Amino acid sequence: MSYPFPRWEPAGNCTGNVTSGAAALLAWLQANRQPPGRSLGIYNCRNVTGTSNPSLHGEGRAIDWGMPLGPDGKGTSDGRDLVDLLGANADKLGLQCIIYDRTIWSAVARDGRPYGGVNPHYDHLHIELTWQAARQLTLATAAAVLGGTTEMPFQPDEALAYNKRQGFSTDEVKLIQRVVGSAEDGLWGPNTVKAVADWQRANGIPVDGKIWRNPGGNTWPRIQAAAGSPV
Repeated sequence: MSYPFPRWEPAGNCTGNVTSGAAALLAWLQANRQPPGRSLGIYNCRNVTGTSNPSLHGEGRAIDWGMPLGPDGKGTSDGRDLVDLLGANADKLGLQCIIYDRTIWSAVARDGRPYGGVNPHYDHLHIELTWQAARQLTLATAAAVLGGTTEMPFQPDEALAYNKRQGFSTDEVKLIQRVVGSAEDGLWGPNTVKAVADWQRANGIPVDGKIWRNPGGNTWPRIQAAAGSPV
């Protein structure tokens, strides 16, 4: 199958941030393809494995989406089905490259060609966005193009345990509570997690009630911005 990929744009220097478009596409994958898939991350300031070429992960516009291995230790039909779905809509989404199962698809290999890199990508899809898509793609657009839901299943107990593991200080929890409209006692509890989920929903963020205490997350930087100043 020949895919309509736009022109490939190489990576430059590390930016220190996940782009909003990559976060939006990852959110769609998490809401609609997890399981069997799972996120292996976006931002990583490094070179392409085995080369001196900068990776698009360093610009926050590449996603690694994990997939189970097949019985032969290689890719699966589920992985190729996802390649077909994304590749067929590459022009609408602004995807410039997909690597999976020792195959790479891009504007110069619309039908796919063997990938000779060090990492064979048997266990994950590497998905790259153009700069325009990295800046402009939204979760709503991804769902309009690909179908599916924009909302991840909300599991309050799991979200509560996750947030407690993130190491937020009492002042940081109070800041979160102030922004999301929960009682400011500085303690994680079910009411605060529900308020986080409601705030995510109101602000177009994937609704899981979880806050990754990292500048590359979906929710924590937005909460800090809404508060006016970080802790």
